Amino acid sequence: MVHIFSTPTSRLQPLTAAQRRRGLVVSLINSFLILTGFFTFITFFALHFTNHLGFAAATVGLVLGIRQIVQQGLDIFGGFIADHIGYRTSIAIGCLIRAVGFGAAGFSTQFSQLLISALLMGVGGVFFDAAGTGALASYASVEQRVRIFALQATINNIGAALGPVIAFVLYVRYGFPVVALVSAAFFVYVAFQAFFLLPEGTVVTKPGQVTAPLSIRQTFTAILARRAYVRVVLLLMGFWIIGSQMSLTVALDGQRLGGKDGVAILLGLNAFLAIPLQYPLVRFAERFLKPTTMMALSSLVTGAGLVMVFLADHFAWQIAGVVLITFGTLAVLPVMSAITAQVAPPSAMAAFYGFSVLGLGIGGGVGQYIGGRIYDLQAQLHTMWLMPAFAVVVAVTIAFALYHSPSPLQIGAPLAEPDFHPERSGIVAAS
Repeated sequence: MVHIFSTPTSRLQPLTAAQRRRGLVVSLINSFLILTGFFTFITFFALHFTNHLGFAAATVGLVLGIRQIVQQGLDIFGGFIADHIGYRTSIAIGCLIRAVGFGAAGFSTQFSQLLISALLMGVGGVFFDAAGTGALASYASVEQRVRIFALQATINNIGAALGPVIAFVLYVRYGFPVVALVSAAFFVYVAFQAFFLLPEGTVVTKPGQVTAPLSIRQTFTAILARRAYVRVVLLLMGFWIIGSQMSLTVALDGQRLGGKDGVAILLGLNAFLAIPLQYPLVRFAERFLKPTTMMALSSLVTGAGLVMVFLADHFAWQIAGVVLITFGTLAVLPVMSAITAQVAPPSAMAAFYGFSVLGLGIGGGVGQYIGGRIYDLQAQLHTMWLMPAFAVVVAVTIAFALYHSPSPLQIGAPLAEPDFHPERSGIVAAS
């Protein structure tokens, strides 16, 4: 009998140079399409269900939170599955499930329908998220890996900036159901492209060395043995409680002063700024700050940006707040990706990437629900101070805890792989 998690023979075969090149190109294109499709979908999600269907902001936040908790909260298991059944199969399955979830959400009019859609979105992400990152790492040689992550981040930022533009055009002309279907189409295309074009092979370690994936017990043992790394991942749950507010409460507040255009402008600005800023920010963090110090500063800057957005009496101040939020959130995931690439065993690469986003999943999911509840309460009480106070308390608490935490890397160690040469890279690590 063949075990469901038995490793396919093709997964244990070393990749040729041509296969790795093809894998890198296809993976980067897939990453761009996934981000474009996601931001096309999410830009007017909250506005559609609150303004047009009368859902409370807390309800929409709960739905977004469930999607995020399911996806990033279970990402480690998705990574484990991908390490065993193969990256391309896992990506294809996940993208098809996500497409069904997006399409269903576009026609949902009741909470139960929207909840099922959110679960499908999340389960789809479980299959393709860590698998995509693991695949990219497996196609890159050790000395290429940091540069490839940086290139992926730049491409992702372009997709994240393009998505709101597509969403605005479709939403104004045709409404949210068409937005959802077009977003789903991106994922259907990625599913077929991944399944038929991505090569399967072993993770790159040393020339001539083939490494079988770890068992689930070995995987968890390897993760828990890295205590400083685990501590940072858990503390980032707190950071992402405020770092996840862009897609819900910031978007809703953008409508307060900027109308429909304001929503697209704020989300698009957040994505567009990431394109030129991500490299210098991550480079600065790599050279001058230990990871926990950088993340503590990120928490404070993000909190300050949220305060500015929610207390603004003019749209220009909200734009300034989003600039700060962008600065605050931009380096956290790339730095964690670089740390993970360094601490993870090659045979459990996708599982480690799945664990690294646990903070984003649980913190982001809880944060969107709590943010929605507070935003609703703030409106009922006709006050502007609840969301800013919430942001300040969380930002300061997490910054203090991160600043006093041990670094997951040795102090002074680069965020790059040991064989990485800055003079040959051009850009540094990103997610």
